[in-house]
Amino acid sequence: MTTAFDDWNALAKRRALPVAKDLTPARRKAIRARLAGAGLDGWRQALAAVEASPHCRGENDRGWRADIDFVATATKFQKLREGSYGPVPTADAAPVQTFPGPAALRASVVAAKDEAFALAWIDPCGWDEANRVLLARNTFALNKLRAELGEWMVRHKVRAEIATPATQAQAA
Repeated sequence: MTTAFDDWNALAKRRALPVAKDLTPARRKAIRARLAGAGLDGWRQALAAVEASPHCRGENDRGWRADIDFVATATKFQKLREGSYGPVPTADAAPVQTFPGPAALRASVVAAKDEAFALAWIDPCGWDEANRVLLARNTFALNKLRAELGEWMVRHKVRAEIATPATQAQAA
């Protein structure tokens, strides 16, 4: 229970979302219900969906941002896990896409950020081993990788580029 609460607050601090100050009885009950149905992995899947969703992060016409109560609401939680707020793989959907590059490289991203970040931003990337390039799926993802992993990329001698048919063929 407190792990789920702490996971939310870590995401909130990282993404400038509302930090939950108290684990109130109502929140405890709602989070317990989500964990009973989907487990901690399901909770983290929903958090990864929030992190991957520009809408949930406040990039919308109202400036609305997701909070812990939004995530803990049964219908919103289910919609997050099903990808309604952005493209996030779910356990009962198609197989989860995994990073095609070195496992040690992905593990170092998890150590630098967290599993939710790797799931949302690294796993969808391609990998050009010869040039040590992460192949981002679009400009938004490329900018996210550069902003969040800039120092990490320098340390690990990794670059990021947008995947093109040529770079994808080269990586294959």
